[in-house]
Amino acid sequence: MIKKQALINQLAESFFTLRQKCALKDFYIIEKLNISLSEFNCLVNFFNTDTLGIKQLAKKLGLSPGGVTRIVTALEEKKLIERKISPDDRRSIDVYLTQSGKELVKQIKQFSVELHADILQRIDSQSREQVVMSVEKLIQAIDLWMQGHQELLEN
Repeated sequence: MIKKQALINQLAESFFTLRQKCALKDFYIIEKLNISLSEFNCLVNFFNTDTLGIKQLAKKLGLSPGGVTRIVTALEEKKLIERKISPDDRRSIDVYLTQSGKELVKQIKQFSVELHADILQRIDSQSREQVVMSVEKLIQAIDLWMQGHQELLEN
């Protein structure tokens, strides 16, 4: 059995490696779709919605509202999103996917599914379900950690 500290060190190193490899997968997708990394990072936040507020988007991206505005402006120039005053709070701006934006988000999702299907095929068939379930457990553990550190994550 691996000692606790060695296991922790291995997990930390594995996460750094996984993060780098995930970034490379993202670069593959952005090259295919001819968008920037910041545009990609913004658009993936629209996987399950067609509308987000600027402040909400800034929080999801870990950027200032001004930083998000630059990305939103670039996407607006490409006719992928549009900005409107929020019907709920006239002081806020909402970002909406255009039809072209919805199609691009759909393409991002499709590329991602195809890419991950290819990756999963490279794992022996007996281990695939276990790998997916283990990743889900890691996500749950990270979510629990984040709940306990919410005050740091909001600043």
